[in-house]
Amino acid sequence: MSRFFWAIVGWLLVTAITPLHAETVAQASSPNNSISVSIELTGEGRPGYKILRNGKELIGESRIGFIFTDVPKLDRNMAFVAKETATFDDTWEQPWGEWKSIRNHYNELLVSFQEARELRSVPTIS
Repeated sequence: MSRFFWAIVGWLLVTAITPLHAETVAQASSPNNSISVSIELTGEGRPGYKILRNGKELIGESRIGFIFTDVPKLDRNMAFVAKETATFDDTWEQPWGEWKSIRNHYNELLVSFQEARELRSVPTIS
């Protein structure tokens, strides 16, 4: 066997076991920055997310998709469409309990994807 053949075999093995690079398309964090979520999209159009707490991985790379019984699954060939962020900060009073006033403070992230090839639907993750 030639060196060229073994070089091709080695390259194929490396590319087969190397995960596709995921591009971060959206990020959000808690108001005090202790928790953050990253929405990613791989080179083959697979959306996913990961969650960090105080800079340490809490939930590793996880895929987002749908598996249906009657139609092909919806888990790749997606394209990033848009993102929206919002902040909510409100205080409400409860009639009894340990604290009279409760603060409801959070950041919101809404991410939209669309199929890149066969347009069937536009899943939105919020």
